[in-house]
Amino acid sequence: EGLDYAHNKRDAQVTELGDSKDLKKVRKYFKKLVRDEKNLEFQDRIYYEWGKFELKQDNLDEAILKFNLSIRNSVNDNRQKGVSYISLGEIYYDTLRDYATAQAYYDSAVQVLPTTYEDYATVKTRAEVLNAFVVQLNTIALQDSLLRMSTMDSSEVMNMYMTVATVEQEALEAQQELEKKEQRQVGS
Repeated sequence: EGLDYAHNKRDAQVTELGDSKDLKKVRKYFKKLVRDEKNLEFQDRIYYEWGKFELKQDNLDEAILKFNLSIRNSVNDNRQKGVSYISLGEIYYDTLRDYATAQAYYDSAVQVLPTTYEDYATVKTRAEVLNAFVVQLNTIALQDSLLRMSTMDSSEVMNMYMTVATVEQEALEAQQELEKKEQRQVGS
């Protein structure tokens, strides 16, 4: 019961902050909450509330960052992790109209949320619908690419493939060189 009280008290404190006009003061308070060792087990909830606060301020980049930090700091609370995934899915679906990214977040939410979560069926349905929609979007994009390529002459197509192959080969070589350097540093 003491844990529930502490949880509810922190939630109430964090929720009240969303109405504050002094944004710097609020952000400073969130930083203080996150750094406080007594709050280690609540960091996922604190980051989630901070993300909601940033979302209210129309600060999407910070909201996305805070929801992702909530997910990374949620080690024992799959419900909280799932709610953070849903929040990210909503941002990408409703605001950014990035349906592929939204689908990935909704799919992750379905994977971690307990089936007893009150909106589980709705979240699962949205994940399934988005999955089918993204498959269709990818099919359309592929068809558009193929149609565009069909209007090109064979030398243009060959040059395009050679350019892509060269870039991929250079990236692979750079990665291999980086791995060799890291191995040499570890071995020293």
